Amino acid sequence: MSVHVVIAGGGFAGLEAVLALRALAPRVRITLVTNTGVMLERPTTVAEPFDRAVAPSHDVDAFARDQRIEVAFDRVVAVDADDHAVELAGGRRLDYDRLVIATGAQTVAALPDALQFRGPRDVETMRAVLGDLRSGAARSVAFVLPAAATWSLPLYELALMTGAELRADGVEGVAVTLVTPEPAPLAIFGDAAPAALRPVLDARGVTVVTGVGAARVQDGRLVLDDGRTVAADRVVALAAIVGRPPIGLPSDGAGFVPVDDHGRVAGLTDVFAAGDVTDGPVKQGGLATQQADAVAEAIAGELGLVASPRPYRPVIRGLLLVGGAPVYLRADLREGETAAELLPGASAASSSALWWPPAKVAGRYLAPYLATARPSVLGESELADRPAPPARSSAAAAAPDHDEAVALALELAEADARIGDYDAAVRALDAARSVAGGLTPEYERKRDRWLQSR
Repeated sequence: MSVHVVIAGGGFAGLEAVLALRALAPRVRITLVTNTGVMLERPTTVAEPFDRAVAPSHDVDAFARDQRIEVAFDRVVAVDADDHAVELAGGRRLDYDRLVIATGAQTVAALPDALQFRGPRDVETMRAVLGDLRSGAARSVAFVLPAAATWSLPLYELALMTGAELRADGVEGVAVTLVTPEPAPLAIFGDAAPAALRPVLDARGVTVVTGVGAARVQDGRLVLDDGRTVAADRVVALAAIVGRPPIGLPSDGAGFVPVDDHGRVAGLTDVFAAGDVTDGPVKQGGLATQQADAVAEAIAGELGLVASPRPYRPVIRGLLLVGGAPVYLRADLREGETAAELLPGASAASSSALWWPPAKVAGRYLAPYLATARPSVLGESELADRPAPPARSSAAAAAPDHDEAVALALELAEADARIGDYDAAVRALDAARSVAGGLTPEYERKRDRWLQSR
């Protein structure tokens, strides 16, 4: 009798769990429960207000056909662990042998009177902020990381691309400030991150105020927790997140599900969880996929297919879009109950890719799958880390090389497409994406057309 694995959630953790199980336990029956037909690469949406990249989207039905899984377009609302069944919002009851909860978390406003950036729904809001800064309707903007938010990289991207956009447009006299409770910029990545970021921040005119939170927005100023104020005609804040797991699962005071190093949910049998729904201190797409990998290995281990399932040992990877050559950051972490600690000597930053393929969400199986947009072959290449090259003198020095490399890759793509070699054209576009950190809407559309024409 085949083992039935139900995976609740069609985000990064859920799709990674599917791919990992297909690689490790190819004969298990898998049902993916998701309430959306499209998986959007949400981290790239930070570049959309600036027209520097567009977030790619992927059809869940096509993914399901490729991976030979069933899909229930619904939502898990309750778990009956005793009977090994889940209840769906549409009224259906679904039995399972193993259950993986990857339902993510919900965003909530953390700073009243600030504009929230939560992803696709707030792209136009950010465009309006840029319009006000260009026109002179606003002369200052503050980007705020609420104390409750745990993943700060998107905030730096918004601030840096705003600074880059204003300088490219010749707009002067606008104060761009980033306020964060972190002890240093992107401190989770260790000493390598501030060293790499300083010249980038300076080149884009972004001032960073560290070690303090924001109390309130008041009369064109941002009032900080320590009583200081920052000029802020416009304030953009990241949202905080809270857990909303299905009924029947244990959770902490913030709604997150406690799990062990293999993703097993505390107190329940045959129930696992991965991603933002869990009680880990850092919520990030790449880490979510690593949790999903640990879950898949644990399930395969229980089925006798993996001798020694590896526990979750987080490696955080961040592709920072800055309005020019992106910055790649990597660090090995040790997660505690309330915070993540950097392991000694495990910090790297570079303008060259530190992993391949150089995806925003660096999933072991998901990144190569989405990069190629082709059905995966079991045992095919997985995401791999690359050693950090020698540091360049400054990020600014890389800019001419970066611009020329992107332009050359795009020219090669166009030339290959003209002669009908769409495989080569897509590879050239993927090279351009790896250098630039994303593709513009025009080239994302061309990539889709060329993929269909191969």
